[in-house]
Amino acid sequence: MSLRPGVLRPAHHGTTVAVAVTDALARSYAEAGIRHFGAAVREAGWSGTSNIDRLAKYQGLIFDCVPARTAVRALHDLRRLRPALPILLYVPVHSEMVPVLFSLRSLRGVSAISQERTSPDVERIAKALARLLRTAPEEAVMAVLTALLPGLRGRPAEFARTALRLRGVGARCSVAALAQSLGISPRTLLRRWPSAVVPGPKELLDWTSLLLATYTRDWSGLGWGVVARAIGMSEDTLRRQRTHWLGMASRDGPPLDFACAVLAFAKHVGVPQTRVESVLAQHRRVGTPL
Repeated sequence: MSLRPGVLRPAHHGTTVAVAVTDALARSYAEAGIRHFGAAVREAGWSGTSNIDRLAKYQGLIFDCVPARTAVRALHDLRRLRPALPILLYVPVHSEMVPVLFSLRSLRGVSAISQERTSPDVERIAKALARLLRTAPEEAVMAVLTALLPGLRGRPAEFARTALRLRGVGARCSVAALAQSLGISPRTLLRRWPSAVVPGPKELLDWTSLLLATYTRDWSGLGWGVVARAIGMSEDTLRRQRTHWLGMASRDGPPLDFACAVLAFAKHVGVPQTRVESVLAQHRRVGTPL
């Protein structure tokens, strides 16, 4: 079997997965699995809850739940900080891990495999990461945007993906900041923007943020305030955007699920109903909360 990087999907240079695995041999298999998947590796180490902020800036985490006595609390803290972070538990095979895994069974975006510490672990880890990241909020929202907006290519696609990546690590976003990250001025971005086929930059940023927030809330089960802070927004700003674009004026009103937000976006940009139904059906098949 060839283990060249990126054989399960095209390598994505913006995807970085942290490794917090104590055993040296198991850690080497975890790192090989990440490279096989096509992502970059970052050695995270583990010092209890003291480095949770650092772990939260990556797009995924492989964690061995060692020491078991602090793992459950640490992972719940990490989930509150990063509601959308995909977490793969790569755990040693011994009895003290059973109550840990049982306690974590309700956390969304968490999967677990055992440490066999043999070469097949590389493939198992890569496949588990592929499943986790495929349904993670940043990837799922980008897939929906691409499916609904065939014109979302080139620079507008880069703009949307960069916005999702920055929001995903809790960074504040603006059109000017995104233009700078793409290496151009805001004026150049606006002048070259294909407004006939995709919403303008500010509008696309708003919708991208709303779709990410809604998906993350459905995916994690956490409240709007936690989700807003996790994607670099205040709860008031998120509520104003929901009110403006989606008509959700009530702070404590009924939950707004991702499918409703997708339908509102599709209606706003004039996507035919048949395409919307096809997109919703596709994402239900791969396990996204639609």
